[in-house]
Amino acid sequence: MIHSATLFFVSDKSLPAFIASGRTDGLWRQLARQLQPALVATDLLQHANRHNLLLAIDYFISPPAYQQSLHSPAYETLLRFRQNMAVFAIELGAFSFPPHPEVAEKSAVVEGAVR
Repeated sequence: MIHSATLFFVSDKSLPAFIASGRTDGLWRQLARQLQPALVATDLLQHANRHNLLLAIDYFISPPAYQQSLHSPAYETLLRFRQNMAVFAIELGAFSFPPHPEVAEKSAVVEGAVR
C-alpha cells in the first residue's frame, strides 16, 4: 500500500463543496472509483484550528500502481479537479510504512544472494 498526501488551502466559499466532494458519496470519490481503480481509498483530514487547511491522503494498492497513475490522464484529471477547488495545493509526495526489521533483513539477504 502506498499513500499519497496533498495539503490544500481552500477558500471559505469553496470549502463546503470541497469537503462534500471527498465524502464517500461525493463527486470526487465517485469519479475516482470509476477512473482510477488502483486508488482504493481517500481520507480527507481538516486542521483542528485552521478550518481551511485540509490534508488529502490517497491510498493506492501498490507502489507500481501509484507510479502508473502518475502517468494516467484520468488521475491527472482527478488531481486537477481537487486543485481547482483550492486556493493552493502542495503535493507532499508518496509515503509508505517502514518495513518491519525482519522483513528488511530478509530483503537484504535476498538482494545480496541475487548479486
